[in-house]
Amino acid sequence: MDAFSVSLAIGATYKELKFSRSMFMAMMFGLFQALMPLAGFFAGGFFSKYLQNAANLLAFAILSFLGIKMIYEAGKLLHTGRAGKVRADVAAIIVLAFATSIDALAAGFTITLFDASVWFAVTIIGVITFLLSIIGTELGCRAGHLFENKTEFAGGIILIALGIKILIFG
Repeated sequence: MDAFSVSLAIGATYKELKFSRSMFMAMMFGLFQALMPLAGFFAGGFFSKYLQNAANLLAFAILSFLGIKMIYEAGKLLHTGRAGKVRADVAAIIVLAFATSIDALAAGFTITLFDASVWFAVTIIGVITFLLSIIGTELGCRAGHLFENKTEFAGGIILIALGIKILIFG
């Protein structure tokens, strides 16, 4: 759902996001959401306590920074009539994919506690995240015009809220 929310916000901000960029973003979100639990699974309980606290703080910092930047850009738009968009280039998408998947690291630790196939679990996680990201981007692109310049504010608030959620609840 974190990836869905970010995809929705980006889709709303970039009302005419190219399909190839939307697909790339969904693939990165799906890949990172699948790789992080896999990393957690292999790390097992050895590092779990230490990694979880640092990972949550890192995700909070990255998402809050990007959210504040979106809000700042939206404020520039309101005052000057023009603003630079928050980047949706390859590097920014990878950072967002990483930041929204950090909490999935803990899910990998818990997979070790169950008699479940880690490969099946990460495949399902990746595919569902991919699909939700595509849906979020499309919904954002289609509904973004309803809110006009408020979409960047909303997107920034969503990113900050996700960062706070990860920091508090893991």
